[in-house]
Amino acid sequence: MSTWTNNNIAHKNTWATLLSLGELAKGFSESESLKMKDLAFWSHVASGDMNDLRANALAAQLHNLAIMFWAAEYEDGVDQTGAISSISAILRNAEAGVPDLAQVMDDAYQFVGEPEEDFPMDELAVVPDPDSEG
Repeated sequence: MSTWTNNNIAHKNTWATLLSLGELAKGFSESESLKMKDLAFWSHVASGDMNDLRANALAAQLHNLAIMFWAAEYEDGVDQTGAISSISAILRNAEAGVPDLAQVMDDAYQFVGEPEEDFPMDELAVVPDPDSEG
């Protein structure tokens, strides 16, 4: 799990999405301690199968909002099926935390404004050498 920080776009977007969907009602910092079983979709009286169905539905919502609202793109090697499957898996784990979910989101999507890890910073600004020919 990565450090829960509002400097991470995936963390902020995951928290904001859960907040807007009514899955949580706490501020960003306070949400760090929340588990999947604390989110609104989780029922402590429903069967495991029912919670699995609810997790799958929420996973599809989170995916759709990442792509359509946050304009995220898939990380290399990730597709729609893989993204939704990984989100659903973490949602079905009662003891997984909101930061764990945010990390799954970060691993699946490249959010707008998120730096690419392999971006060649030394090629950012290429200034020609005035003494060279060509």
